[in-house]
Amino acid sequence: MKIFHNKKRKGSTKILLALIISCIIVATIYYTKIIIPDKSNDLIENIKEPTFSSVIATGTTPPSSEDNVSSYQEAIEDLETLGCQIINVNEVISDYPNSAAFIVNYTDFRKIAYNQKIVFSFNSYEYYYEEEPVLATIYENIFVIWTSESHEQEPEPDYTKFEKVEIQTGVCTWNSTGTYWRIQLKLKNTGTASATLIATFINDVEVQNYNIDGIVAGQTSTSMHNDSTTLLSSGESKTINIYIDLGYQTLSHGTTINIKLHSFGGMDYIKLIELI
Repeated sequence: MKIFHNKKRKGSTKILLALIISCIIVATIYYTKIIIPDKSNDLIENIKEPTFSSVIATGTTPPSSEDNVSSYQEAIEDLETLGCQIINVNEVISDYPNSAAFIVNYTDFRKIAYNQKIVFSFNSYEYYYEEEPVLATIYENIFVIWTSESHEQEPEPDYTKFEKVEIQTGVCTWNSTGTYWRIQLKLKNTGTASATLIATFINDVEVQNYNIDGIVAGQTSTSMHNDSTTLLSSGESKTINIYIDLGYQTLSHGTTINIKLHSFGGMDYIKLIELI
């Protein structure tokens, strides 16, 4: 009778222990799935506000240095100072991921980018009359987007405006130490429409390196960008540099070359420069 009694007690203990474990499992599932909101859903709600409280709560707030950031290039420079890696997708993206895509203001965008440390750059026709540069980063499968213009204010075409960029001066200097020419062009948009410069040519051959304010051995380079960021508003002036290494082709002192700037609007602006 004593042995039977002990077996019965052990059996009851096992059943009780199993019930306790089951209750703990059920309580854990209930707490994590119901009481604690899903982070991605929480982010979606915050983006709609937008407050990004969930992002800031789980990440680090970046230094407040985004004042006066309004253009694509200013945003790139600011994000790079935050340590973000900028990846140029180099293609037009028209379809955003089905998981979600949200356009937010720059202050909120940089909070996510600062924690993700990676930003994608591409051109989009999605919300614009013309192609515009867009920045994006991903947070828990949420595609978060920033652009320098509000997509809710789609510009209407104004056929009364015209594009005209004047190359007011072109000065060539020779660097005897580095054995290269630097051509400095001073530009002014004297038209009534904005102009975006996207390509530079020397004797009808496109410059090999963009966004480089310096010489590249045996090649040509320019400080101008070729990704729709060299924008001149009506009345705006800008200076760009073009570099030609002595080892490039057969160019020599006293040679007159043809410098051509090509715009997104299909216009060409030409200046003849003598290599001193």
